[in-house]
Amino acid sequence: MSRRTGFTVVEVIIVMAIMAILLAIGTVSFRSYQVSTRDKTREGDITTIQNYLESLYPRELRDSSNNIIKSAGSYPAHVISGAGGSAMTDALFDQIFSELPDAAKKGPLPGEKFVSAGVLQYGSHSTPLNRSMLMSYTSDYNTHKPSGYANGAYAYFAINRSGNRCITLTDECQGYIIMYHLEGQPLEWKIVEKSR
Repeated sequence: MSRRTGFTVVEVIIVMAIMAILLAIGTVSFRSYQVSTRDKTREGDITTIQNYLESLYPRELRDSSNNIIKSAGSYPAHVISGAGGSAMTDALFDQIFSELPDAAKKGPLPGEKFVSAGVLQYGSHSTPLNRSMLMSYTSDYNTHKPSGYANGAYAYFAINRSGNRCITLTDECQGYIIMYHLEGQPLEWKIVEKSR
């Protein structure tokens, strides 16, 4: 009787199939882990931004010409495209947030960053004028995704006591909303909100 050595073709195919299944499971698990890690980074960034905003609230801030750009007892206004006069500008917004840690100014993916909500285009919808309009955008991320930020943004929107947007240096901004997106919850905006 001859003794068989080696494997049959069927045995090799079964082993290869099992290895392929295990590889597929491992790949899916690794991708889920990566998404979860990036989402935790985003949540940490939002907490850092909120802490920074709270540290700014009691302080009066001035520009290089000694003009007040944020009154004590208020949050910073947000930038809106095309606003004139005493409106918050990109340069002043950047100056106010210059002490915010760089890691919180950008998300975990390329092109993802902290921006003023007023300069974003929300899909085919206009820039929000007040809290109610902004909140109506939160339920459908794909429709209201910010143009130019394929991977998302941390969008800062300042509001007054009435819930209207704060866009000038003289506005009393008594609240804010930060909208952001988590990969693990792809269909909606996440929001954090604070009002005084």
